[in-house]
Amino acid sequence: MKIQKFQIGLLKSELKVPFQTSLKSTKYIDDVVLILKTNNGLTGFGSAAPTSQVTGETQGSLVFMIKEIISSLQDQEIVSLKQITQKIQNFCFGNYSAKNCVEIAIYDLFSQNLKLPLFQFLGGFKNNITTSVTISQDKLSKMHLQAKTFIQNDCTDFKIKMGKNIEDDLKTISEFSKKYKENCKFHIDPNQGWDYSQTKRFLKFTRENKIEIDVLEQPMSRHNIFDYQRLRKISDTPILLDESIFHSYDLMHHIHLKTLDMVNIKLAKCGGISNAQEMISIAKSAKIPCYLGCMLESHIAVTAAAHLACGDGSFIGHDLDPPLLLKKNPVKGGAIFQNNKIVLNEMMSGLGIQFIENLQIILE
Repeated sequence: MKIQKFQIGLLKSELKVPFQTSLKSTKYIDDVVLILKTNNGLTGFGSAAPTSQVTGETQGSLVFMIKEIISSLQDQEIVSLKQITQKIQNFCFGNYSAKNCVEIAIYDLFSQNLKLPLFQFLGGFKNNITTSVTISQDKLSKMHLQAKTFIQNDCTDFKIKMGKNIEDDLKTISEFSKKYKENCKFHIDPNQGWDYSQTKRFLKFTRENKIEIDVLEQPMSRHNIFDYQRLRKISDTPILLDESIFHSYDLMHHIHLKTLDMVNIKLAKCGGISNAQEMISIAKSAKIPCYLGCMLESHIAVTAAAHLACGDGSFIGHDLDPPLLLKKNPVKGGAIFQNNKIVLNEMMSGLGIQFIENLQIILE
């Protein structure tokens, strides 16, 4: 099997409500999409979202690096998955979302060539998972509207974005606890928006008011390693690290320094499925539970993450809700969303992506 041609396109999808965190605010999901075609008639899909605040990658850098990586693989016989993923990872430093985009398309092709759904190729543990749903940071009244809409659709595992203003955050968790504590779980994500004293204050407030928090994700800057060591000693709430940990070296470093209770693995941060599998093994050996998250990205990338989750079966939680946030999903095929349940089609090989509406091809 050889890659004979490729296309790179841009995809813009409107959100139901603006996505707001302490790091960014947007009304759209913007993606760079890769389409690979092989000499034996297969088509593989990959995608990446520009997340400059986290990975440092922009739309322009993604397009350039995806093109460069694919050009290095064109017309080569693809026999060993291990060899080709190593070549992708060794092509350049960083550029993790670009590498992940290419890897997704390669894994799609490999599993199609074997006539297997990707999740079965990755272990076949199960064919469905559930995801949390994101409450974007906004005025409290608008956050309540988001919550009520999700509850009407039986989505009750809330990931609540915070980190812009600690006073507002305390008011939000107090109100949410009063209104939704009987039926909902609270996963708090300040996206590095607090400092150590603010994080302590939040934990003290929730403890004194008997507000149960399932997990506190990346409350402080990724650079505040010493503060995370101190935080773990005083926190009854599990600390989940996200932006602090991109790849295996970061994970081993933080395990050694005892800064985390859990790790949030994202394909766009670590460079793809091959590196994610290595991180899962390291976390298991250290008895560190893993979440599987994603960026604000397309149905293609989310489908790839869902295949990893179902194939491996190691994750204790999943944050893969971007398709639920869209007014209209332009990607046809792939993972099937039944409210917060994600189901994979056992009859479709690879990712199961069929076609993409409104894709603007810019390179081929």
